[in-house]
Amino acid sequence: MVEAPEYTPDELVGKEVIDAVGNKVGYIRNIRITGEGKVKSLLIGQAPGKGEPQQRVYEGEVPWENIQRIGEVVLLNKPFEIPALRKPTPLLKK
Repeated sequence: MVEAPEYTPDELVGKEVIDAVGNKVGYIRNIRITGEGKVKSLLIGQAPGKGEPQQRVYEGEVPWENIQRIGEVVLLNKPFEIPALRKPTPLLKK
């Protein structure tokens, strides 16, 4: 597991996420941050900023302890199960 340093959304949003068995599970759409400014979890979705709000896409939350490594992509230390389809949450404004 990667230690939870202080990341900003700009550093993580849009990175591709790959699970422990090599499946491409989506892209980081947002992050949850603790009161101390550390990343608590990653919110992932199908595509980096693509899709209209009325389209149904999957979104999932990955706890920080499931992150194996962060580089050009984010590698998880477990397989990821795709959650049920729903309307996406709004993206962060840059």
